[in-house]
Amino acid sequence: MDKFIANPKGLIKNILITDKDVIITDEDYKTKEAFLKKIENGEKGILNTIHWIDYTTITKIVPFIKKTSFQLFFIENDKNKKTYLEFKTQEEFNEVLNFIVNKNHFRKELIKIKSFDSWKTQLIVTGMSILLFALIYIDALHVEKREVVKITGSRRGIKKMLLTVAETLGTTNTIILGATITVALAIWTILAYKKGNTIKEIYN
Repeated sequence: MDKFIANPKGLIKNILITDKDVIITDEDYKTKEAFLKKIENGEKGILNTIHWIDYTTITKIVPFIKKTSFQLFFIENDKNKKTYLEFKTQEEFNEVLNFIVNKNHFRKELIKIKSFDSWKTQLIVTGMSILLFALIYIDALHVEKREVVKITGSRRGIKKMLLTVAETLGTTNTIILGATITVALAIWTILAYKKGNTIKEIYN
């Protein structure tokens, strides 16, 4: 294969796929000729990073099909490294992925990974619960000390509601109720986290 890919919007802007290696850079040289001229002359911009990745140094590929991209794991100077390659079309993505997979005789493996999307709602709700009861507790302390709580700002309605709850519950009941609800929500979050496995395909 001899394929040059230019993706100005990608993290890696130029990709050159040859039968010997994969050459990538995060600077956009627009054309294959300009790219080859720069790297063959050893010229590059101050912030330009270039990697010459021999196929034998590639250890793993993790595709992201919906995003037409994949992570490429490789060894460079005895160090484990990785890069993120993005493609403009599904056809381009499939062509490059299949070429590297076949070149290295990689096999597809399905693994279970934790998906943050499956438990992020529970985590957010739990965090909001902690914050809410912390605010109520602070108001309850002011009330018990007979201090005047000023209700100002654009969220006066919410502040007034929190103060009413604080006056009703008091500090002790706020702690008991807040702890009970927060623990229940924390358990809900933990259960969602444990069940939140998603199947991911990798090639190695």
